[in-house]
Formats: sequence, C-alpha cells, structure tokens
Amino acid sequence: MIVDVEFDEDLPKAFTKEQVEEIINLSRLTNDGFRNFVILWTFLGSGIRLNELTQLQIGDICYNSQNIKVRVKGKKLQKVPRRITATSLELLRKYVSFKYGSLKSQPNYTDLNQFHKSEPYGLKVF
Repeated sequence: MIVDVEFDEDLPKAFTKEQVEEIINLSRLTNDGFRNFVILWTFLGSGIRLNELTQLQIGDICYNSQNIKVRVKGKKLQKVPRRITATSLELLRKYVSFKYGSLKSQPNYTDLNQFHKSEPYGLKVF
C-alpha cells in the first residue's frame, strides 16, 4: 500500500504549545496514565526515537550527568548518551522508583526495560 501525501508549506512543522499540553493531559486519562505521561515527557525532554525508548533500561539513566544511554539507529550494540531535561529525568526517576522499587535488590535490576511490553513478573503492560 502506498500513500501519497502532498506537502503543504502552510502546515505547521511542529506541535503548538497548546497541542502538546492537550496530548499530555489526555495521556493522564488512561489506565496507564502515569506511564504514558512519563513516556511523553521522555520523548519531549530527550528527542529519542520510539525504538530507543522501548530499549531503555533502568541502568541507562545517568542522574549525575543528566543523560540517558540509548541504542541509536545503525549502532545496535553501542549505547550513546543523550541529554535529557531535568524535568523529564526527575519524572523517569519517580516512575522507576514507583514501578520497580520493590525489585531494586534483584541482581538484574539495572537490566530491566522501563517501558517494555511485559512486566518483569509477567503482567502485560500494553
């Protein structure tokens, strides 16, 4: 299937502030509101891609340097630091503490994927 989309110079190239606020507010209304809210802020605060987000592990968060390590396109085995805003980093910290705090003593804790499709104890998230 091929979709032909005409480019219109008058169309906005990015979301407006109001549109971003609306998207963030709508994300809170779902069953997984906190998770969705943190996902959106992670995208907005770092500019990472969806594939990079799905591979983000707890050990990839560098609180001191305000970076997250991501596997970038084309370099699947190499992790590259990406700057993240302080607000997004703080939300990630709170999410990890809330969602995975009880697993902190587990040996593979830092290898857990933050937004993976299935939880470490087998429950489906998506």
